[in-house]
Amino acid sequence: MKSDNKVFRGTVRETRVIAAFLGFICAVLIVLVLRELRTIFIPMIFAVLLSIMLRPAIKLLRRIRIPQGLGLAIMMLVVFFVFYLAGLIVYSSSTRFVREFPKYEASMDKTIATTLETLNINIEGIQEYLQNIDWNKTLGKYSLSSTVSSTLGSFLTFLGNVLLIIIFTIFILSGQLKMGDKLKRAFPQPRAAEIIGIIKTIEQRVQIYLINKLLISLATAIVGMGFIILFKVDFPIFSAVIIFALNFIPNIGSVIATIFPILICFLEYGYTLRVPGLAVCLIATQMVFGNAIEPLVLGKGLNLSPLVVILSLIFWGWVWGIIGMVLAVPLTSTLVIIFEHIDPLRPIAVLVGGEGFDKK
Repeated sequence: MKSDNKVFRGTVRETRVIAAFLGFICAVLIVLVLRELRTIFIPMIFAVLLSIMLRPAIKLLRRIRIPQGLGLAIMMLVVFFVFYLAGLIVYSSSTRFVREFPKYEASMDKTIATTLETLNINIEGIQEYLQNIDWNKTLGKYSLSSTVSSTLGSFLTFLGNVLLIIIFTIFILSGQLKMGDKLKRAFPQPRAAEIIGIIKTIEQRVQIYLINKLLISLATAIVGMGFIILFKVDFPIFSAVIIFALNFIPNIGSVIATIFPILICFLEYGYTLRVPGLAVCLIATQMVFGNAIEPLVLGKGLNLSPLVVILSLIFWGWVWGIIGMVLAVPLTSTLVIIFEHIDPLRPIAVLVGGEGFDKK
């Protein structure tokens, strides 16, 4: 009898090991598929998040007796206009930056010469070398337009991706009303209710995070643009778009967002009080909105530990680049919510969750 129990426990242990090994292989394969098919999955994920954000507006339009089809058309036109405007600003501003870069050459040469002179470095040979540098040609392959092009592609490609996102969003919003009925027919009642509960939890948490994050990022960008205009620095609108977009990247995004306007200010004015003045104003703006207002509005946010947020940024950045870093927090939070309701994966949810994780 004892030998039978040992055999049974051994079999169970081996089964668990095999299941864990197969699960690991499946996870690796899923990650590789997500990485290779990013051109499909990125618009799809954006569409899902966009549909979650637009759901309250769609419900509001239905409440005031606007037909669902007309409401969807209105919202999609608004979304397309916003994306079109943002893409046009980024594309035109990056092109203008490259075109006008030669005017910064004299200021850059003067700033470098002043720095070398301050450090008591022999600058005669270096000055001759700097005068022979074609900064526009040297920085051409590292220019901002190249970076934007590698991220978004051409403007027409960007618009194509926007249209793909809108098409996905329309199908998602159109089918959401029947999703509950389909789940009830596909699964037994207790299981269907559990799945519907998981979906609602994901929607509520992600919706609160995205809407509040969008408003806070928008306010941060507007205030930052005000300071950039006040200090008479070039590209205020483009800098505001960068601040808005990068604020969706937790922790490091707000720091990176201030680099571009400060760099432009330095190229324009060199060693003047404008540069530290603008830097102080932009950093103070990020600190007020990021460290004071955002925690007050979002509370515990999506309930992820700080270490997990950093690791998720690294992981999703490797999978989908900078866009993956923007999507890292809502995607990771969605996985945690799903793991929370699957018994074998619940320990992972407990480990990666924040301090307020539900211990039920």
